[in-house]
Amino acid sequence: MGLQSKKRLKVIVGTLKDKASLISSAASTSPASSAVLRATTHQPASEPARRRHLDALLAFGHGSRPAAASAIAAIFSRLRGTHDAAVALKCLLLAHHVARCGSFILRDQLLSALLQPPAGGGCNPLNLSAFRDDSTADSWALSAWVRWYARVLEQLLSCYRATGIFLNQWNGDTQEGEEERAASLPSADVLEEMDALVTLLEEVRRAPYAGGEAGSGLVVEVVTWVREDRAAAEKELMTRVREMGERMVCLGFGDGVVLTCLLRRLEGCRGGAAVEGELRWDVVAEVTEKVRAAMAREEDEQQRRGKGGAGQVKREKASESARIGDRVSLLSADGPLRFGSTRWSDR
Repeated sequence: MGLQSKKRLKVIVGTLKDKASLISSAASTSPASSAVLRATTHQPASEPARRRHLDALLAFGHGSRPAAASAIAAIFSRLRGTHDAAVALKCLLLAHHVARCGSFILRDQLLSALLQPPAGGGCNPLNLSAFRDDSTADSWALSAWVRWYARVLEQLLSCYRATGIFLNQWNGDTQEGEEERAASLPSADVLEEMDALVTLLEEVRRAPYAGGEAGSGLVVEVVTWVREDRAAAEKELMTRVREMGERMVCLGFGDGVVLTCLLRRLEGCRGGAAVEGELRWDVVAEVTEKVRAAMAREEDEQQRRGKGGAGQVKREKASESARIGDRVSLLSADGPLRFGSTRWSDR
């Protein structure tokens, strides 16, 4: 059978599957399944879902929690049950659309579906590392986009769990408000958020090579949305990089090592998909030099303390009650307490 014959046969089979699925869903009592099926039809294979189908799905987020849960379950059920690359990509676009534009209750159910423990029968619906559609050459190439897009979505949701915000969605905070929020966090939390954001940028760089499938409307939609989220991630990351640059005075040696590794990983993104956007490489280089200098000073201080010998051991063996006394004297001192960030030191 020739290539064109295979494509025509796939179109016919996909159309029959769509009609059979819609008839089956109409006979069932699940409106969510019908909404998902209409948004993820086999044909047309190269076009994303229409706006009215997306709005119909988002409408489940304005009702009860069970209704929202049924919509998310229908998306992932459709994703797990298909072997068609175009349908799988449409399902992932639906999940991404929920994360970008869905109501709070709908996005909450999206996260809950990904956090089900394996012991309770749950599984990660975005684990599509083994997905393959070898029906045609285009479908085989599109399968690589499915696997990559699933990993990107997983990292996007990981960023939300780390930062508490959905990327590319305005939450009312100004740039100054974002900086003040970052300044109020402990260094360990800032580094954790930076790790999630850097991991997302690293995953974005692993986008498949755009071949003949690059002209597909589905791929164009995926690339557009991911670029927007990448720019938002870069903006959030730069806020945290600048904040860590203000904490060199109080930065511990362990946090300095973690920050150095994160900045080195960020430098690895230079020259790839993240080269243009919100990243300021001059700021990154400046903070890198600051943390190296701070770690060198900390290492010198540790070496000098090591020469104290018994005095250092005696301090480490002090009881908890003795250390509490030191804390009380610190709190009752006349001088101001030293805060982790020096952002407001000149105010």
